[in-house]
Amino acid sequence: GFGVLDGAVDGSFGRGTEAAVTLLADRMREALPGCEPMVSGTVNAAYWRNMLAYMDWLF
Repeated sequence: GFGVLDGAVDGSFGRGTEAAVTLLADRMREALPGCEPMVSGTVNAAYWRNMLAYMDWLF
């Protein structure tokens, strides 16, 4: 399949997006103490949903 391509996408696009998402999650955790598990779960779900949608659009 797309093994090499996945690696390249994860390496460039993925790392940048993940850094932004992590930063956003940190900000949300600071703003909403006590909501950490929910925020982390929501951000991760949204990140992967968007990533999969992006991949569908790309190919």
